[in-house]
Amino acid sequence: MYGNNHIIAISTICDTFDKLLYFKDTIIKIDNKLENETLNYINTKNNNIIKPNILPRDAFYSEKVLIQLNLSLNKICGDFITPYPPGIPILTPGEIITQDIINKINEYLKNNINIIGINENNEISVIEML
Repeated sequence: MYGNNHIIAISTICDTFDKLLYFKDTIIKIDNKLENETLNYINTKNNNIIKPNILPRDAFYSEKVLIQLNLSLNKICGDFITPYPPGIPILTPGEIITQDIINKINEYLKNNINIIGINENNEISVIEML
């Protein structure tokens, strides 16, 4: 599995030593090709979490509506929003959606990173009313 900033590889007892050497050689070739390139690092850290007075459980089970991501500013998120990979939520139910988070999600989408919780129409689940 891979993303813009990482790869994840797993070996098992079924992998032969030759296959592991091939994998090592391939990684070295890729690294050598990228050695002199400027890579765009995508920061996955979210420093701007705003926590409203609603429990994540209550938010998860609240009535929700789907709205366009770009119209979700200051709304309360109704579902987990998780780029995959890496599989770490950047929004959880009950969090307020900030412009920084909308920008981050749009950056992921632009870089073809799958985001669980955003549908094919770029809609996000928000709490309809408290």
